[in-house]
Amino acid sequence: MYTYMTHLLLSLHVSRSLFNARIRSSRSHESLLSTSSPPSMHSIDLSAPGVEVKPLHSSVLGQGHCFEVATPQGRKFISCTTSEERDKWLSSLRRTIRPNEEHCKRSDSSLKLWIVEAKNVPAKKSYFCEILLDRHLYAQTSVKTMTEMLFWGEHFEFKEPDKKKKNKDKSLLLVGYINMYLSELKNRELVEKWITCMSGTVGKAGKEQKSDLPIIRVKSRRQTVEILPLDSYESFIQYLTLDYRDLCRVLEPLLAVREKEDFATSLVHILQKQGKACAFLSDIVMEEISRLDDEHLTFRGNSIATKAMEAYMKLVGEKYLQDTLGEFIRDLIKSTDDCEVDPAKVATPQLLSCQQKNLDMYSNMAWVKIINSFCYFPNELREVFASLRSHCQDRGKADYSDNLISGCIFLRFLCPAILYPSLFNLTQEYPNERASRNLTLIAKTIQTLANFT
Repeated sequence: MYTYMTHLLLSLHVSRSLFNARIRSSRSHESLLSTSSPPSMHSIDLSAPGVEVKPLHSSVLGQGHCFEVATPQGRKFISCTTSEERDKWLSSLRRTIRPNEEHCKRSDSSLKLWIVEAKNVPAKKSYFCEILLDRHLYAQTSVKTMTEMLFWGEHFEFKEPDKKKKNKDKSLLLVGYINMYLSELKNRELVEKWITCMSGTVGKAGKEQKSDLPIIRVKSRRQTVEILPLDSYESFIQYLTLDYRDLCRVLEPLLAVREKEDFATSLVHILQKQGKACAFLSDIVMEEISRLDDEHLTFRGNSIATKAMEAYMKLVGEKYLQDTLGEFIRDLIKSTDDCEVDPAKVATPQLLSCQQKNLDMYSNMAWVKIINSFCYFPNELREVFASLRSHCQDRGKADYSDNLISGCIFLRFLCPAILYPSLFNLTQEYPNERASRNLTLIAKTIQTLANFT
């Protein structure tokens, strides 16, 4: 039975030192593809009892796509290039450690947690939250300064959590903490509420009243799934592989938008594993086009086809997205430049002209990065788009294929990633108001260009 605890801390300095301290205290921190480390660093006895492999949240080490191999002799922290590479290694290592696991009934547990915002804390100071499970550190938010509000809006997900050592830093002040028990969360139910922090300062710093204590808005969702032996799913997988069109046709009018997203994502992952994702996407996208009175509305709704294409682009295009826009977006978020071009929101004509130049400059930077990314555009997506173009030509709609492919790439992938970078793992923290507005204006500009207008 796990409990989770959220600590709200006052940061007295840049929190990067916490990340570095954890990296220095670990036994190793290298890529599986690296050959520069001593051979002994890559030598792990997977047959030893008690060996476990777990993914690590990026905030624990300050680097993404990492996992831990815990042995009786110690722990190794290993970084990968992408989450897809990490997941493949985790799957292979788990099969080696427990070769019969897929042939046995088992449970899979996960916890999704959103740290949204906090109130009742002193202004002009910087804060972050640490997330602890059974009093062990698992993740932490970015550092935010309290101005008119203290907002994070950050999402964390933990699967079968493993313990991380919590390093104490005497320069950090614990402001308050909250406790919640997983037993209080119903399976698969999303819970959102304000929780009053407990604090050791009550009665010592004038905070006698509960109303004076900090409060944190938290969303959480616990899920436990019973998994049958792999051979129990053979007929089901065969059905999905052969009859996905009929299944999507029946479920389309019955599912809500969130349910369509969950269903489409699961189906894409299953069919990708079976080598059928390209055919699946081509079939359901072309079927949706055949039902539309106005073909220009393709990918502008929330259909199963739309959600499936989004899921597939996220699945195979993560590294492409990072390489193309990751650094650009992170630099823009840190920048003090303003791209606001609404005359009603700008004080003077001179300032408006300056900010128009900013928007033009950043939009051109993003556009050039996208145009120059063709050489490493994912082969899996090339295959899907080539199939869609071929289907359009066969139906006498060759001219429409450009709009179709542009809608896939820009409307459902690149522009949403610019608009909401934290949802695409381009950044952990939610951008501040100015940066968010800059990203919105740039995304709209890029989308206008992609619409051929």
